[in-house]
Amino acid sequence: MPKVSVCIPVFGTEKLLAECLQSVAEQDFDSAEIIVVNDASRGRDSEGKSCRQIVKSFQKKTTFKVNYIEHSENLGLLEARRTAIYAAKGKYIACVDSDDHLLPGALKALYDAAELNKADIVHGSSSTNSNKPRNNKIYIGELQGKQILEQWLTKSAYNDALWGKLIDRELYLEALDKIPQMYCNMAEDIVQWFFIALNAKKYVGITNLVYFYNAGTGMTARHIISNKDDLQGIVSAASAFTAIHQWLQGEADRTGKLAISGAELAAIRHFSHQYLKNNLLQVKECVVPELQADARELLCEYWGQDFVEKTEEEMNK
Repeated sequence: MPKVSVCIPVFGTEKLLAECLQSVAEQDFDSAEIIVVNDASRGRDSEGKSCRQIVKSFQKKTTFKVNYIEHSENLGLLEARRTAIYAAKGKYIACVDSDDHLLPGALKALYDAAELNKADIVHGSSSTNSNKPRNNKIYIGELQGKQILEQWLTKSAYNDALWGKLIDRELYLEALDKIPQMYCNMAEDIVQWFFIALNAKKYVGITNLVYFYNAGTGMTARHIISNKDDLQGIVSAASAFTAIHQWLQGEADRTGKLAISGAELAAIRHFSHQYLKNNLLQVKECVVPELQADARELLCEYWGQDFVEKTEEEMNK
């Protein structure tokens, strides 16, 4: 069985997919598999190749086993990751976005640290073209048990991105069991990381550079939206926070107490507030004028009209 399963979701990133795959093939690591999930993408690379054709060409050049899976319809980034994790056979999962790439020595550094420290999460350092500090946040050293969730939510000690980390597959599967199936492209990392961090035993942050994050090119990058069917991608962040709050409410009903601290709950609410603000800005900046009313109606449906109106008032002050 492979030691590491490298899971790569694809939607509209065909032009960068070959480079991503090659970065995995060049790893100095002899026990990995690659799982590519095409989330019904119809894009092409610079040579006109489809996702399937890119992967087929790559398979001829690599010694790693490559498992190609194709969704018949677009299910969103969360479900593309779920498909990959369910198909994975490795002891650990390495999530790689198809527009990014692994840096040399990444898998070996992450795997060695996991085994040496008996950690179910190893977080490596990254480089990026983004100017957002949270994308590079990492806690160097060890966190154990409840510290893992607490340091992320209340201290912002490290980022919640799934990339740049090695995650024990059983821990990941346990998290996915708590997340209902849903279309979710935005905040999908937060809902998955919440449940991963909730049950993790040991996090280890290492200084090794393992990942390059290519901002503004992937599934969640901002593009002009002129099709009503594409509006759901904007509001899908609400689904992520709904899943967290529904689970918390279910646990409170079952046990009679809150499953996380009050400070952690406040941090989740803060996250949701920030994402709604981002949604409102995205609608204003990216949705064509004739769809603005439809977009706002959808925001109210997903986030709740009172929450949307209060946030709008706050932003307009």
